[in-house]
Formats: sequence, C-alpha cells, structure tokens
Amino acid sequence: MQPQLNIKQEIRPDCLLIKVEGHLTARYILSARSAFNQALLDHRNIAVDLSGIQLLDSMGVGILVNLFKQLKKKGGRLMILNPSPVAKEIFEVSDMDKWLPIHDNGADVDTLFA
Repeated sequence: MQPQLNIKQEIRPDCLLIKVEGHLTARYILSARSAFNQALLDHRNIAVDLSGIQLLDSMGVGILVNLFKQLKKKGGRLMILNPSPVAKEIFEVSDMDKWLPIHDNGADVDTLFA
C-alpha cells in the first residue's frame, strides 16, 4: 500500500522547496509537522508545492498557517505554489487565499524569492 502523504524536500538557491503529495489531513499531520519543523530549523524561506494534494482538511491548512507565522517571526517568507484544484478550493472557501501568499499557473520558485 502506497503512503497517503509524501513529502519531498529540495534545496534551491534562495529557499527550500517542499513538495507535498497526497493527503495533508489530520490523519497524517504528525508526519507533516515533523517535516515542516525540521525545515524551519534550517531555512528562512520555504516554498510549498501543493500541486499533488488530493485531500486537504483544516489540520492541513492549520499547519501551513503555522509555518507561515513561524517564518514571518524569523524574518523569512512562505510561498504556496501551484495548489491542486482541491487545495485551491479549500483556500478560497476558508478565505486563506486572501492572506497566504499563493502562486499558481506554474510559478517558478527560483524567481519568487530573488
């Protein structure tokens, strides 16, 4: 059986790119929290690619909001990249799209933090 949450990290010139695929939900929140907390220790600028998200619930949104706040406290930035249709709908319904920095349409991570 394939894991329902897959998180990959890639160091880029100006940020850490985190690609999240599958279910960013309460069931897998401990794995996500662990990965994001580790990323916070080593990086000031983080881009999270959500193009592979199949399910997103309030816990998943909450962990992204927390990441945004923690990065802001340390003078860094968070960018949400290419949200899947499911993620985009959740952000719109919850009004998170009004204050989380969301870039879609194939946004290039290397130009966002330059």
